[in-house]
Amino acid sequence: MTPESDRVVERIRKLLALSASSNPNEAALAAEKAVELAQRYNLDLAQIDGVGSDPYVERTCDVGGASQWRWLLMSAVARANFCRALRRREGGRLLAGMFVVGERHNIAVCEFLFAYLAREIERLAGNGWRRARLVYGEHVEVRSWKNDFRRGAIATIDARLRERSQLFAEGSVQAEALVLLKDAALLDALDRFHPNVPTTTVRVRAGAAYQQGQWAARDIALQRAVAHTSAGGQRMLRS
Repeated sequence: MTPESDRVVERIRKLLALSASSNPNEAALAAEKAVELAQRYNLDLAQIDGVGSDPYVERTCDVGGASQWRWLLMSAVARANFCRALRRREGGRLLAGMFVVGERHNIAVCEFLFAYLAREIERLAGNGWRRARLVYGEHVEVRSWKNDFRRGAIATIDARLRERSQLFAEGSVQAEALVLLKDAALLDALDRFHPNVPTTTVRVRAGAAYQQGQWAARDIALQRAVAHTSAGGQRMLRS
């Protein structure tokens, strides 16, 4: 890796400390800065010939538990940041960590965004359950309700991240070319690290808790996309 890449990764990781902030606005601002930094660096690299013949690595990322909603969240975040996340198994048992394949600075963004979004989802699920408990009382099990809420929230986050990715790709000719190149390079890297990876289907119970999670996640602050202008400057695409 180049010294510049090391500096970018270090700057992104320094922002990780803010993901533990009790102030949602502070954490959201840090998330925006981290993604903006990585997107600008991705665009800069795309304009340099001969950068890194094989910059892709695999990193084991701790997602804080083996709950399915955490796997779904990391998978959504990875797809939106030129990475892919795979569940880890050992002796037939699913582990709490996930394999994330991508470039180092993009993996750092995935770790940061996951921490920020997981914290926001948990906060919203707690607030939602306190209201729901007044309605359902003892007739609904809290763990089941919160899991459905979390999955609903992730469905909205995934859709919003996909929209941001589309805006990024449409922001300039350079960005569109970058997406095509990185998608192809990522597929090659996945084939080297994990050939013939099976896909799984997740069943969703789209009940009241799921729908409340979908609605609540609309208010989570997400990053803006960055694109170069034709004049060689940069402009921000609104979130």
